[in-house]
Amino acid sequence: MSESDDISELYRHCDILDKAADTSPDQISDLKESYEVILKGTKGSVKAKKLAAQLIPRHFKHFPSLQEDAMNHLIDLCEEDDLQVRVLAVKSFVPLGKDVPAVVPKVADVLGQLLQSELAVELSGVNEALSQLLSIDAKGVLHALFTQMATDDSGLLREKAIAFVYQHVFPQRALLLHPHSDVEELLADEIKKVLVDVTGSEFKTFVAILSSLRIFQGERCVELLQLIAEQAHLKGQFQPSDADSIERLLSCINMALPFFQRGEPSARFVSYLGAQVLPAFDQLSEEARLSVLRSLAQMAPSVSSHDARSILQAVFDVLKSQVPTKEEAAAKSPKINFSHVECLLYVFHQLADKAPLSLKEVCGMRLLTGQPSDFDAKQQADDKLADFRARLTFLHDNTALYIKQLSTSLRQLQLLNEPADKQRKETVGTALVTCQAIDEAVKMLLLPRPQFLVGDAMHVSWKQATSNMQISLKADASQRLKPPPKHQLPHKDAISNMCPPAAAANAGPSTPVAQSVPATGGKRRPIKLSGGGSSKRLQQQAQQQQQPAAGHKQRHRQGHKPTHKQTPKHKPAASIAGAKRKAVQQSADTSAKRQALAADTSAKRQALAADTSAKRQ
Repeated sequence: MSESDDISELYRHCDILDKAADTSPDQISDLKESYEVILKGTKGSVKAKKLAAQLIPRHFKHFPSLQEDAMNHLIDLCEEDDLQVRVLAVKSFVPLGKDVPAVVPKVADVLGQLLQSELAVELSGVNEALSQLLSIDAKGVLHALFTQMATDDSGLLREKAIAFVYQHVFPQRALLLHPHSDVEELLADEIKKVLVDVTGSEFKTFVAILSSLRIFQGERCVELLQLIAEQAHLKGQFQPSDADSIERLLSCINMALPFFQRGEPSARFVSYLGAQVLPAFDQLSEEARLSVLRSLAQMAPSVSSHDARSILQAVFDVLKSQVPTKEEAAAKSPKINFSHVECLLYVFHQLADKAPLSLKEVCGMRLLTGQPSDFDAKQQADDKLADFRARLTFLHDNTALYIKQLSTSLRQLQLLNEPADKQRKETVGTALVTCQAIDEAVKMLLLPRPQFLVGDAMHVSWKQATSNMQISLKADASQRLKPPPKHQLPHKDAISNMCPPAAAANAGPSTPVAQSVPATGGKRRPIKLSGGGSSKRLQQQAQQQQQPAAGHKQRHRQGHKPTHKQTPKHKPAASIAGAKRKAVQQSADTSAKRQALAADTSAKRQALAADTSAKRQ
């Protein structure tokens, strides 16, 4: 039989089935032979295969006994060499699911295997078919896809299936998942099964999907934190030389941050950092050190008071190791990494505000409570505080010198305004912001009554927007420190609009951010407490106090009340005459009041004398 005869035969049997479906739907199942002829068309020529692929779904629902056979014929077409045949076969699966929803899981299983296709046209057709089947039976499609993930050995199918879930299911969660809690439960259970063995990127994807589900928006978000904690391996021993374990830990902390900020407990992570990570800080690589401190800094504002007390000592020990005293610097010539110090000071301020009573034991700072314990181990606390203040003072001196260098360098770059210096300008600007944040934090700790910059009160570099960078060159460490108002923490104009980490003053585009600089000595400039700088008004008041009081004495002789206001040397004549008239009128009024008062007093005395005389008689 020729190719044209095959096509005509397929059309003829399709017409038979169409007429039966219109006239006698109950008897169409008796035309089983006609449907079998259409199924055999998948074994014919390319044109016959294309036509059969389009005709099979047309009457699929009318022949339940042939449905499995029909699906197998379509699966065979998906393995054909001709691309158009494969694309038509993929499209034909969607009508099968619409007419008979029970076959959706099996259809989704077939389509899931086809996600491995490397041809964009075919892969697009598979994604579109799966997306349409999701609206028919989301649970069936999701179960089939996750089964493919669990059984795939090559890894390619697993990657493609995860990508489909994230790119096609996740964006439609409001329509497919949120209205149906049973679908969300199934998705959560399937994800938990594959979390036994996942890569870092896969884990991030699954946590993002789980976090978006409504079933985890309330109390059950603790389950997500549990999953993240298990993935971070917090029960194991920390290996500072294992880059993969450090990256996994930091990744899990970043994923858990949104939960911590909503008030969920961070005790397990805080305890692990304080007990194992920070004590091994010196063994970490330079990049890992900054990453660990940044992660801890992002956690610090949401740490509970109990957790703050547990980790405060470890944080202080690292801070102490990063900031030498003047004597230690002279002996060892250490370097101060300002990016590390900025993170540590920020964390210290947050924790100290939450656990102020622990400061005495940690660094010697005492907050008087009126209890006898205020004076326990006073000498030891004083020694700790003296050491801490010596380190802060040395840090302040070095930061002040570095701010001057950075300000000069930035001013020169701004004057030159060369396009090639754009990256260098940003690097120097971010270094200036870091040093200004350190200077601000140190000054608050050196106050007679230390104050702590909580939350956004400390303008740290990583919270600033680089695109909106406005560097103030007026900021200088030589500015006097003014006592902060009672209603708010102090705020320096010089650091109100700044941006990210530290770098050397002469850093170029290839210089890493937050470069260390050598600690230098020099004359110590004391930090003074002052209510404000000298002003013109204060100078005028001082001059007035030193002027002789001759003018006041002269006005006393004229009967005027003393005043500290000086009369201008030259006044208009009208003003002088008006002043005289006013003085005369005031004098007359005063005289009249005195006469009236004297007459009233005399009348009262006469009345009292008459009354007394009458009583005696």
